[in-house]
Amino acid sequence: MVIETVVLLSLWIFDGGDRKIEGWYHQDNVSSCLSSKRTAERNSGEQLQYTCTLEQCEMTIDQTGVKHCNKILD
Repeated sequence: MVIETVVLLSLWIFDGGDRKIEGWYHQDNVSSCLSSKRTAERNSGEQLQYTCTLEQCEMTIDQTGVKHCNKILD
């Protein structure tokens, strides 16, 4: 396990007046995150919001060598 600062595309769901994080996706850089965010927002409903942020994450590497953010530390 490694701690890194990474770019995350986060998915937020609005439930009444509350907002909760549903999931996040590790991105290579801010540019690719913003591009993915635009695509996701075009294809989603008004109950969803996407954000691109820099976060401290607990990173692991799966058996194929791909890094994943298992836990946001902030």
